[in-house]
Amino acid sequence: MGVPPHDGAKTRRLIGDVLQISACLETLERDAFLTRHIVAKMLQYELSQLVVQGRIAREVADERRRHVAAREQHPQDLVSQLDGVRRVID
Repeated sequence: MGVPPHDGAKTRRLIGDVLQISACLETLERDAFLTRHIVAKMLQYELSQLVVQGRIAREVADERRRHVAAREQHPQDLVSQLDGVRRVID
């Protein structure tokens, strides 16, 4: 038993199949790269939105604390002002 006879048509078909598979793999690699890039950008955007929302939430909480503190101090301020006015009048 020796080497089977050379079949040029079969070899060309196999070469064509290999080239087609290679092209498909390149396309898949490119698509995978683009998909990873897009997903990374989307995650980066979502993270930045969470950071912004966190900042806004902290600012709102800080503002609420300032208002509560101002309301708690306001009655004392009024009493102090009235005492000052009384002293001026007396």
